[in-house]
Amino acid sequence: MVGAGRANEGLRADWQSQLREVVEVQGFRYVRFHGLFHDDMFVYRENADGAVEPSFQYVDLLFDALLDAAIRPFVELGFMPREIATQTATAFWWGAHGSPPTDFDKWEQLAARTVEHWRDRYGIDEIRTWYYEVWNEPDLRPFFSGTKTQYPDMYARAVRAVKAVDPHLRVAGPATSNFVPDTRFDGETEDTSAQADTLSADDLDTLDRQPVWLQEFLDVAHRDLLPVDFVSS
Repeated sequence: MVGAGRANEGLRADWQSQLREVVEVQGFRYVRFHGLFHDDMFVYRENADGAVEPSFQYVDLLFDALLDAAIRPFVELGFMPREIATQTATAFWWGAHGSPPTDFDKWEQLAARTVEHWRDRYGIDEIRTWYYEVWNEPDLRPFFSGTKTQYPDMYARAVRAVKAVDPHLRVAGPATSNFVPDTRFDGETEDTSAQADTLSADDLDTLDRQPVWLQEFLDVAHRDLLPVDFVSS
């Protein structure tokens, strides 16, 4: 897998040309990027009754180009559309909305309608070969303004939406950022002051690094019977 920037960049001819080159020369099979649901992809819509009816014009252009280049999407479900974001413009120069939804039902509807669309457009056999990841680095404040407790709630809604389309689709979390040797992520939100001892260590390679949020996430998934097909960090 290779990482890219944000979804909207994938609409550019030069981006697509460079992607084809790394597929042909390096053999990458998947590409992952941010911003699938960002404002510049114009996905989020509601009908007159308030139900979620997304528009996939730009998403279709991008995903058609990926598959035509012989590379598949490693789907990152995020960030939050402005219309249902509790906070806006929390990350990046392009103002990603890294926040929990104001309405968890609409977040679940968005995930469901999106995967249903891909099933209808590309076929169930194709989308079973993709990977689906809920969010990006929710332990880091700019990417997620919620809490450690809120992330599994958001994951639960997304994974149930995806699995309702097809139980064989592969979904993962917690999509966290790092392994750390300190307590900065032990609380509900990141405590950057806890990095002091790490930053002053003589030899970083001797420190005992542990995964962020991973055990807590898996404990909740086990308790609530949430599917976790692979673990991402």
